[in-house]
Amino acid sequence: MSGSETLIPVRDYDLAATLSSGQTFRWERCGDAWEGVVGGRWVRLQQLDAGIYVQTAERITHWEWLTYYLQADIDLDAVLQTFPKDEPMRASVASCRGLRLLRQD
Repeated sequence: MSGSETLIPVRDYDLAATLSSGQTFRWERCGDAWEGVVGGRWVRLQQLDAGIYVQTAERITHWEWLTYYLQADIDLDAVLQTFPKDEPMRASVASCRGLRLLRQD
């Protein structure tokens, strides 16, 4: 492969839930990975215990564009602390834990 690869370390991230949630339609499941285009770049993403493993077709040296798109830099626990502490919200968070909103154009 002549492109690039990296590991984006992230906790509490459900890649499959995020990419199949209906907020985007350009991702295709390929075995245990997802393939799509972000900012004109082809990427392959795979959820690992340590984070999201990324492969691209072109050489990449800075990954901020993808971290931003995936919201992988967001502290999910800090966000959840701002939510109401009622039962409906707890149930919602439990059923969607790890789902992120993608930052799309």
